This record gives sequence, C-alpha cells and structure tokens, in this order.
Amino acid sequence: MNTSAIETDIPKAENVKLTDDTLSVELSDGRTISVPLEWVFTFGSCHGRGAE
Repeated sequence: MNTSAIETDIPKAENVKLTDDTLSVELSDGRTISVPLEWVFTFGSCHGRGAE
C-alpha cells in the first residue's frame, strides 16, 4: 500500500482590523476571519467552566 504525505502551510495573520463591533484578521492565504467583539469578550469570561 502506498501513502502520500500532504503538505500544508499554516496561514499567518497579515493584518488585524478592529472596528466598533468586529475583530477581523486577514490571513496570508487570502481568507479573512471576522468575529463580533461580543464573542471575544464572552469567551474571555469563561474562566475554565465546563460545558453547561
């Protein structure tokens, strides 16, 4: 049986943009990831609690 390795490049953050309500990160592969700031602060307040 033959197998072939898949090479993957991990994209790097090229630019970060912050607006009044959104955090956006432009990646080196052309994608942009945007999240509402409300999510960022919600995740930051979890403090190790398990799924509820």
